[in-house]
Amino acid sequence: MTFQNGAATLGTATVSAAGVATLTVSTLAAGANTVTAVFAGNTNYVGSTSSPMLETIVAATTTTTLASSQTPSIAGRPVTFTAVVTGTGGVPTGAVTFIDAGVTWDPER
Repeated sequence: MTFQNGAATLGTATVSAAGVATLTVSTLAAGANTVTAVFAGNTNYVGSTSSPMLETIVAATTTTTLASSQTPSIAGRPVTFTAVVTGTGGVPTGAVTFIDAGVTWDPER
C-alpha cells in the first residue's frame, strides 16, 4: 500500500492478512493535505485508490519568555538577554528577534 499526499509519496506499508495497512508520518506541512491510499493490486486482486482524505495540520503553538542578567541594570554596563522558546509540538528552531522600544536591536550599535 502506498500513501500519498497529492502526488508526493508519504510512504508504503504492507497490507496485513486482515487487509489493513498503517503508516505513521510526522512530515506533513501545516495546512491542508490531501491524503490517499493506493493499493497496487496483486495476482488475486485488482488495484484501487481510496477517496481523498483532507488532513488539516495546525502549526504548533509557542511561548517565548525573556530574562535579563541584571534588572535593573546600570547605564553603560553590559546586560545579557536570554529568550527561551518552548512549543507544544517539540523544540522550536529558528531565529529570535530582540526589539527595543519598537526598533529591532542591532548588536553592532
